[in-house]
Amino acid sequence: MIDLLRESLSGKLVVVNGVGAGQGMSTIRAFINCGAKVVIISRSGDTYGLTETSQIRAFKCDASDPMTLKETAKKIFSEMGEPDFLINNIGKWYGGNELEDEATFLDMLKFNTSSQYNAIYAFLPYMKNRGGAIVNIGASGALREASSVSYSTSKYAIEEMTRILALRLKKYNIRVNSIKPGSVIKEDTFFNVFPFKFAEISEDKVLQPLEVAYISLFLCSKLAQSITGQSITADRGTSL
Repeated sequence: MIDLLRESLSGKLVVVNGVGAGQGMSTIRAFINCGAKVVIISRSGDTYGLTETSQIRAFKCDASDPMTLKETAKKIFSEMGEPDFLINNIGKWYGGNELEDEATFLDMLKFNTSSQYNAIYAFLPYMKNRGGAIVNIGASGALREASSVSYSTSKYAIEEMTRILALRLKKYNIRVNSIKPGSVIKEDTFFNVFPFKFAEISEDKVLQPLEVAYISLFLCSKLAQSITGQSITADRGTSL
């Protein structure tokens, strides 16, 4: 099965929108391990120790700015070609039980939700010719319930956005799914846990970033060819 996964992803171009040391980097390393070419988009432009090559490129871009993202997508196309996959790893967390003011609420929607939509809108012209897969990152119900109103709303919106976009983009052979993780470690633990050094499902522990990354690999691969419009929860059952 692992060989089939690598066969499906090898040589493909994946754009990872929103990269930090944890989940973003584990996703990138997992795709590289399967032979994929990777484009990193982040506000910092950091590669977190990866050396840029013809197969690995980093672009500094604020995904909450649609015009800048559109220009970045055009540049990526001219330098790397048509993307096969887009991973929307954008997200910031805000806690608290008190209601936020309008500015805070709208800022969270702009960062967590609009930034993902902006990327899909920007890269669609370069994906619809040959199809592909898009994976959005939401949040599990358990995580949303323990978070602020603005965070919960912005991440819940990802589910409906995923469903509607899957319906709209099916004609282009583009599959759209989302992952709803629970709490995830923010550090780069890839080499400590690769390939399967994870806690048991019975253990109430924070997820390793690689656990989420593996789901992205599956959803982009031909192994998930019939899956679109779905939001998959990965939180060790805490939202059951």
